[in-house]
Amino acid sequence: LKADPEAYRVRLSEAGIAYETVPDLPELLRLPGWHGTPTGLPAFEAGEVYVQEPASALVARFTDPQPGERVLDLCAAPGSKTTH
Repeated sequence: LKADPEAYRVRLSEAGIAYETVPDLPELLRLPGWHGTPTGLPAFEAGEVYVQEPASALVARFTDPQPGERVLDLCAAPGSKTTH
């Protein structure tokens, strides 16, 4: 909610960081040549982006939560599925 995906793609390009989209999960970006730590990524320290395994993002897709529903996440830590 803090970052615009297209604007972040521009920031990565400006920083010289190559990225690719993840099939069926356009909100995720894979950084195939990145060998740094997450804290070295633009906007990470500001909480604008989050490092997440694609499988965690798929959980939200498959459960398809709707407004007003309650979802109990029994594997909640550190919260990437919940925030997604």
